[in-house]
Amino acid sequence: MVHELGEGAFVWNGVRIGAVRVSDEYIRGSIPMHRHAADSFELHIVLAGRGEVCTRTGSRPVGAGDFYLTIGEAEHEQRSEPSDPVRELCVYATFSGNARSAARALLSCPFFLGRADEDMLLYARQTAKELAQVREGFEDALRCYFQLLLIGAARVRTSGIAQRRGVLSGGALYLKIEEAFLYGYRTVTLSSLAAAAGLSERQTQRVLSAHYGQTFTQMRTEARMRAANVLLAESSVSVARIAEETGYSCAEHFCAEYKKFMGMTAGAYRRLCRGQGQGKSRPSAQGK
Repeated sequence: MVHELGEGAFVWNGVRIGAVRVSDEYIRGSIPMHRHAADSFELHIVLAGRGEVCTRTGSRPVGAGDFYLTIGEAEHEQRSEPSDPVRELCVYATFSGNARSAARALLSCPFFLGRADEDMLLYARQTAKELAQVREGFEDALRCYFQLLLIGAARVRTSGIAQRRGVLSGGALYLKIEEAFLYGYRTVTLSSLAAAAGLSERQTQRVLSAHYGQTFTQMRTEARMRAANVLLAESSVSVARIAEETGYSCAEHFCAEYKKFMGMTAGAYRRLCRGQGQGKSRPSAQGK
C-alpha cells in the first residue's frame, strides 16, 4: 500500500518536515543502490522478515523491529531474504530549516540504523492500519504518527550516541562479543559487531586476535558449526535447512565448511550422534 500525501507539513524542532509518501510494502528481491535529493530523507521501519541494507561503507543485517534512516544523498541498497522477505513501513519526506536538539541529532549523519522501541513499533503498526483502512482524517493521522515516529527515532539515536561515548571495556566488551556470536551467528558481520562493541572494525579485529586468538571469520564459522552440531544431533532437519539456519546461502558451501571444520561430513556427524545413543557425549571437532 502506497499513499502520496501531497500538500501538508509540520515544524519539528525548527525543521519544516513535509511527508511526501507513506508506504507499507514487501521488498521482493533487491532494490538497487540509489540516492535521494539532498533535502530529503527516508525512514524505514522493518515490520517483518529479514534482509540487509547496504551502503558505501558496508552491509548490515536488518530484521523485524529494526529501523534505519537514509538522509540526503546517502546511497543505499536494500535486499530481502527470498524465503522471508522484508515488510517495511517507509516514509519519504523533505526537510528545511535549522535543526535543534533532537532533530539535529537525528539528521546529523547520512545513515543511521537502530532498534525500534515499543512505542515506535506501536506507531508504525497504527500507520499501517491507517493506510489499510483509509478512514476519515487518515492523512492527518499519518502525519501525526510520522511525527511520533521521528521523535522515537531521535530518542534512539540520542541514546546510541550516549552509549558510544562510553566505549565498552573489559568484561562488558567480552560479553558483548561472545553474545554476538552465540546468539547472532547467523547474521553477525564485522560491521555489526564493531557497532555493538563501540569500536572501529580494525579495533574489533585486534580485540578478537588478542583475546580470542582468532579472526572474525574464524569465530563466526566456529559459532555456526557449533549451532549446526546441535541441530544435527537433536533434530531431523535437513542439511539444506541447517545450512540456511546457520547463515549459509547454499548447502554446498555449508557442507564444505563443515567438513573442513569438523573433519567429517554433516551426515556422518548425525549418524555418529545417533549411534552413540541418548545421554552420551557428542564427538568434538578435530583439532578445534
